[in-house]
Amino acid sequence: MTEHDFQAFGGLMAVLEEVFDKDFTLQRVEIYFRALAAWPIERIKDAVESAVRTLKFFPKPAELIELIEGSPDDQAEQAWGSSGWR
Repeated sequence: MTEHDFQAFGGLMAVLEEVFDKDFTLQRVEIYFRALAAWPIERIKDAVESAVRTLKFFPKPAELIELIEGSPDDQAEQAWGSSGWR
């Protein structure tokens, strides 16, 4: 993400705030923004949509990252599958 994505990102955080009944501060949005800055806004949008469908509690940045990248088990399975050893 870039600084230009901050407003769109704030909208995604507002979705999480509404769904999980959590009050947000600008500081919290900035912390999440920095934690997720390595991914494009589209990937974060997908992770937020997945969180809304699958999680019971407000996600921490690490949980959103796992929704973007997959769990360590998912990553290992993908690496194993792409190695040709089956």
